[in-house]
Amino acid sequence: MSTNEQTVLVVAHPGHELRVFGWMERTRPCVFVITDGAGRLGNPRVNSTGSLLRQTGATRGTFFGNISDTKAYQSILSRDYDAFASMANDLTSYLLSRPISYVVADAFEGYNPLHDMCRLIVNAAVKAASKYTYIANYAFTLQGKPEPRSKENLPNSIRLHLDDDVFARKMHAARNYPGLMNEIENALEVTDQESFRVEYLWPQEDDDLATWFKDQKPFYERFGEQQVSSGHYQEVIRFRQHLLPFAELLKTHTPRVTQETY
Repeated sequence: MSTNEQTVLVVAHPGHELRVFGWMERTRPCVFVITDGAGRLGNPRVNSTGSLLRQTGATRGTFFGNISDTKAYQSILSRDYDAFASMANDLTSYLLSRPISYVVADAFEGYNPLHDMCRLIVNAAVKAASKYTYIANYAFTLQGKPEPRSKENLPNSIRLHLDDDVFARKMHAARNYPGLMNEIENALEVTDQESFRVEYLWPQEDDDLATWFKDQKPFYERFGEQQVSSGHYQEVIRFRQHLLPFAELLKTHTPRVTQETY
């Protein structure tokens, strides 16, 4: 991994970049963020991510928290994919406007529907851009240990072991990120802090998503059903009903690439 490479980071929510803080310091990517991270309470976190970018020398992408979490979830439920398709177009254009070596983004984990929508957007944009130039596509986990057992030692993976100074900066940034303190503490209760010294990026495969979740529901469906029963939600976002149609749409309506862009 050369520090001279131009890289891109795409995350669903502000704060995800903390998982790859050391990598971000080293490569200074252009960072794209789908939502403002306001959640149900309506307190946006995107400005905190903006401060973190300035601290690490990273830059903002063409979309950076332009849509609220509430609006994003409503769009998925109504299968109004225009905003997400527009992001795929914007990302494709950016990838072709510079000599980008690789893209890093949230993994497809079935934990949160917006995390998985982020992965669908990135996969579509990289695939469209790769018709003109090669761009590698990497994922990182947001759940559990940074180096999932199922992904260990994959060929062409990127593994960073942070030194004490970088690791201290990472943990300080995480513990002082407004709006995420509870999530950070909960993560450290179930996962040894030392494991976050490792940052692991693995090559993203072009999976057939129709084969996913055949035997069990993704976590966000089970959680959504609980929230509906508790009266917090009115409807459950479901993989086959709401996300898979967007994936299928992207197969036939790939992001637009203009002559001027390329």
